[in-house]
Amino acid sequence: MPPVRTAPVATIRGPDWETAIYRRLPPPRNPIRTRNDTDMDCRFLLLATSVLASVSGRYAAAAEAESAPTNENAGQEIAKPQSSRGDLLQGIREFPFWTDQAFFGRNRLQRNVLTGRYRVRGEGPFSKELGSREECVDWLEAQVGDQDLPDDWNEREAVVFIHGLARSPRMWSSHQKAFEKASYATYQFEYASTRQPIADVGDALADSIRSIGQHPRTHLVVHSMGGLVTRAYFAKHVDQAEDELDRYGRVVMLGTPNRGAQMADNLHRLKAFQVLFGQPGQELTSGPFGLGGRLPAPPVEFATVAGSFPKTGGLNPFVEGDDDGLVAVESTFLGGAADSLVIPNVLHHALLRDKRAVAAALSFVETGALTEAGPRQPTEAGE
Repeated sequence: MPPVRTAPVATIRGPDWETAIYRRLPPPRNPIRTRNDTDMDCRFLLLATSVLASVSGRYAAAAEAESAPTNENAGQEIAKPQSSRGDLLQGIREFPFWTDQAFFGRNRLQRNVLTGRYRVRGEGPFSKELGSREECVDWLEAQVGDQDLPDDWNEREAVVFIHGLARSPRMWSSHQKAFEKASYATYQFEYASTRQPIADVGDALADSIRSIGQHPRTHLVVHSMGGLVTRAYFAKHVDQAEDELDRYGRVVMLGTPNRGAQMADNLHRLKAFQVLFGQPGQELTSGPFGLGGRLPAPPVEFATVAGSFPKTGGLNPFVEGDDDGLVAVESTFLGGAADSLVIPNVLHHALLRDKRAVAAALSFVETGALTEAGPRQPTEAGE
């Protein structure tokens, strides 16, 4: 059995239990074809780790979200802050079955992909389920004027944040604060990441971006699978004509598996993985169902950012080469990128709050370069 790769716990950003599992799992000889009991035990442990990482990442910002501004003028009673147990139960009830359809200032129109019902989603814990699209739109239009938005909101350039698999818009709080401080109008796109095919999410993203058309330009900052959603959106909904592309700014991809996710390759045949992550989980693979190798690159200026653990050559023994615990560094590169950056000692979900990742995203949107020091590191087409 090959030696297990280890990394100093002190340098790892993330929960100790997650680090411990990654350090102790021996890599199977062939994680896709082997079917012995030891291999299956390892893969189920790895799947459990992925699920726990998703749940913890989705609600790690719960305390921070409680202090975030809420729509107090909406006439809706806001729920009292819950305990950590209450946050988890609330999270289970709202596990990603809702997809945004349109933005109304800081409020959003959402559709449940299972029931077809619509609801209003605001900042923090605020939500109001009304049933039909018409009822929700009428309510939203009546409340737009009551939102506490800056006077120059529509004159600002917009930034749309798009989360990844089994994540939540709450995780963008660090990026949102930095971009709003730099006078950008920010929007957080939410979607049913485990239930809805990526192409369908791209359709919903098109409707949502169309609803914020007053801004001079719209930038996108995306994490993980959100990068594939963005590529699907540009491929289907954006005219390649120069005058059409002028309304778009730049795209920053954080930890996006542009060449497929080896973790999905290792687990996609497991029934538990298929039930938990649905078709989107299959679309993350590098095989025939994967979208990373088939979708074109965005037709606008874009950059890629990856997390890594260079001292150990990677953190996850189930992923070849350097990685951020879930996605290989090599997989984040995409031909045609104007710039690329690898940030050491940062886990996959920590790219959403790491100060270096936040600074790099803001720098690229403003200047076209991820860092102020040194030349850009473009990725040539075909690399």
